Amino acid sequence: MTHIKYTLRKEEFCILVEGEHYLEIWQGLPELQFQKVKSRGGKNSLLHEVNRDYIWVEHSAVRALERNNQAVLVIGHKKTLDDKLNIRWIYAAETNSTFGDSLESAIIRARKINQDYLKESSDVREKMKNGLAGLSSAD
Repeated sequence: MTHIKYTLRKEEFCILVEGEHYLEIWQGLPELQFQKVKSRGGKNSLLHEVNRDYIWVEHSAVRALERNNQAVLVIGHKKTLDDKLNIRWIYAAETNSTFGDSLESAIIRARKINQDYLKESSDVREKMKNGLAGLSSAD
């Protein structure tokens, strides 16, 4: 998939549990069939929903892709256990100053956000595990 410019490494992905979110950076969209739809707010969006794969492309990304089919996109993934795509949103990196105005800056920022999230969720899981272990030994 040549449109994917940044995603989690396999060992990072394995840390996530089903339902947790992570970011990817794409340049353009994959060669899939998208329907033109309206968002709840009436804005032009795109939807791909086939065989339990789900991708929602919000209006800022649609506009950016109309100007440049290789626009830098920020992808909000949700981990599934069955390798299905569960992409809750795609928006144009250019519309959010967090990700900067280049592919490189978007990748750097997404990587940092993912790493911070993985560390935080790992710390929380460890605390929960220790807390639960402490509760069961008190019985």
